[in-house]
Amino acid sequence: MSVLEVKTSIELDNLVLTGLEAELVAGNAVPKSYVDSTLQGAVSVLNGSDVTLNARVDTVASELSNEEQTRSSADGILTNSINEEKTRAEGVEFNQGLSITNLESNKYDKEGGSISGEVKLDSYLQFGEFWRVKGSGSGDRLTFQHYSDNQWKNSVPFISRV
Repeated sequence: MSVLEVKTSIELDNLVLTGLEAELVAGNAVPKSYVDSTLQGAVSVLNGSDVTLNARVDTVASELSNEEQTRSSADGILTNSINEEKTRAEGVEFNQGLSITNLESNKYDKEGGSISGEVKLDSYLQFGEFWRVKGSGSGDRLTFQHYSDNQWKNSVPFISRV
């Protein structure tokens, strides 16, 4: 029974009671037992309506509570995921920043090399997948190389203009 139906039922009961009262006042007395039974019926209907409404209110409150708990749980999971991603991203950012900061001091610090700035190993400057310039560690040779057949081959440098 909806709230509107209960209100309508109450209003109808009130009309019946008002009509009975008017008949009593006008002298058209209805037997007392009839009035008593009508009033008892109206009271029973109202009491039943109250119980039904209270049960509905409790059900809706329970559903809202469950939904609120579900949302709260989802919010917690989402917040944790965001915090984990933020921590991971900040760690990566810090490590990259540290690598860039240390690049100046350790760019020549390779196995067999020294921090003096002199390269003691063969070094390469690569252009794309297939071209590189190779410098010897002793500094006596600079070679242009091309990659083909799964190996690097020396090539004659040339300059072209399109």
